Amino acid sequence: AATLAATIDTWWPAIQIALTEGVSNARTEGYNRIIKQTKRVACGFRNMTNYRRRIMIHIAVTRQRPTAA
Repeated sequence: AATLAATIDTWWPAIQIALTEGVSNARTEGYNRIIKQTKRVACGFRNMTNYRRRIMIHIAVTRQRPTAA
């Protein structure tokens, strides 16, 4: 419990901003997941241009999907 309290005390300014402003890093985390998933499926692209293209296509396709209600 003491560790949790210390962590909250340390991060309280950032927590307040996130709660009041609605700012999050969800989009960045989502892109990171897409990149890691593409890398895992690619089994080692040798051409960096093709790897980058595949990531960009995957992001574009993901953006076009309708969001859940």
